[in-house]
Amino acid sequence: MALSVAPSLASLYGLSAVSGISFHHLYARRVEIDFIVWHLLGVGVAIYCALCAWFTVIWGFTLGTALKELSICLLVFALSLTSSILIYRGFFHRLRNFPGPYGARFSSLWLLRKSSGDFKTHRNLERIHNEYGDIVRIGPRLLSIKRPDALPELMALGKGVWWAHAGSDSKKISFSLSRVPEDHKQRRRPWELAFSTPVMERFDAGIQELIGIYIEKTKQQGTIDVPDMLGKLSFDVMGLVGYGHSFGNTSSGVAHPGLVAMRKAHYAFGTLRWTAWLMQMLESLPGGGSDFVPFLNLCAGVVRERQKQHKSQKLSGEQDNNKRKDVMAHLLEAMDEGGPSAPPTEEALAGESRVMIAAGADTTQSALANVVWFMAADQKTLKHLQKLLDDIFPGGDDTFSYAKLIGNSEALAWTDAILNETLRVRPPGISGNPRTVGPEGMIIPASEYGPEICIPGGVDVLSPTWVIHRDEKSFERPTEFLPERWIEGSQIRCNKSAHFPFSIGKHVCVGKPLALREVRSVIARTALNFDIEFPPNEDWQAYEETIMDAFTMTLPPFKLIFKERTVKNNRD
Repeated sequence: MALSVAPSLASLYGLSAVSGISFHHLYARRVEIDFIVWHLLGVGVAIYCALCAWFTVIWGFTLGTALKELSICLLVFALSLTSSILIYRGFFHRLRNFPGPYGARFSSLWLLRKSSGDFKTHRNLERIHNEYGDIVRIGPRLLSIKRPDALPELMALGKGVWWAHAGSDSKKISFSLSRVPEDHKQRRRPWELAFSTPVMERFDAGIQELIGIYIEKTKQQGTIDVPDMLGKLSFDVMGLVGYGHSFGNTSSGVAHPGLVAMRKAHYAFGTLRWTAWLMQMLESLPGGGSDFVPFLNLCAGVVRERQKQHKSQKLSGEQDNNKRKDVMAHLLEAMDEGGPSAPPTEEALAGESRVMIAAGADTTQSALANVVWFMAADQKTLKHLQKLLDDIFPGGDDTFSYAKLIGNSEALAWTDAILNETLRVRPPGISGNPRTVGPEGMIIPASEYGPEICIPGGVDVLSPTWVIHRDEKSFERPTEFLPERWIEGSQIRCNKSAHFPFSIGKHVCVGKPLALREVRSVIARTALNFDIEFPPNEDWQAYEETIMDAFTMTLPPFKLIFKERTVKNNRD
């Protein structure tokens, strides 16, 4: 028997509609719900069950009628919520006056669709900017900004919701993903020490030994799949510097399963990073992220191994002062000492391990492979560099030293010119990752690049690396590989402030000293050892169209022919 008078169905439907609008404006717009979608759905199910009991016990509805009417109320709520979101985003949002594709203003699914399938986000962003201008709305709350004069301010901003894909608790994630500025600053310090130039010098012999294995393997094979070979090398170098030992990929010729899994997972990241809420939901499902498991196991395994070694060294009183100290040793010592610079938990330490391998190995692989590709494509520059190197190292590769390379200003200038131009034309962080404007908003002052622009607070902004690096306002003949633009006295327009492959400011890549040492050495030693050619009948000029944006730059396989140079030829 009903204990109270049930309201009319019309009033229930109206209340459902008002609830949908209220939920949007009073809660969803004010709270980051991207990572609590499952929780909200759980709360919704609980409310649905409670209302079903209310309808049947209090109002006397039959179970069938209660389920039917509640389902209609749920549908009205969903339609009301969706309508409120779409109307607000399309016509009342604080970004409504910024130009951009019409569909992008309503849902981030628009960008997800553009990013999936062929993984050409960088090309899509390029086309969008060509059509709509320097500042384009590419999502409900996301602007893509290609103004180079705004880079220092943009790159210094806080981190958007994507950065919390591994979790929102800063005590359980890597410092690089932490969205708490002071936490990021403090925990970055052991990394800066670990990658400092004096520490990297202690690893130089090991790095050169691994590069030597790559050189010998290349001599034996003659024609190699460049991304594959150099991917193994970068993975091994990161293992050496990060954990004190190589993973053995270069010498064995077999890619570690963790390396394969990491690259496979990046395709998912490349698609889902624009919809953080969807990525979190899918990862939370049973079996979600299973393809990533070998990589996670690798990262956890090497941390456990390194922790055992570290504990054993402490018990024996062994000192590391005169030894090369890997990155993990710096982090473990910081944990021993305590304080704000240390990874606060075991989960955070595991997160540091994942970021170290993924960021260190993956981006370096594309840089290495691309730089060798361009050495084959630009024979004039290759020959010029070889002549400079032959003069410094008349005995060939056997007499190479990194210290001697960087000590010769002309050879270093051309080595860096090749590297800088490679990173400009094909940046590893191909589209960048969003950052968040504070509640106070920001102003991009008027400059030669455009008028003053006011960016409202609480929105995400993206600095699209590929697009900015290829902007003809900053770089003359932007799609051409012209390393001479970086040489002092060049008349080719080159706005160095628009070049940011390692990021800039307080978020600059902490591993930059290692990357420079590794890539410079590969450039010089490859040039000393080989003449490089494309295989006959290969449409190598079309290769760039096959490059993908799968979170970082992803290179399809390509082969080059390496013809060994002799010391005698070097001197001729």
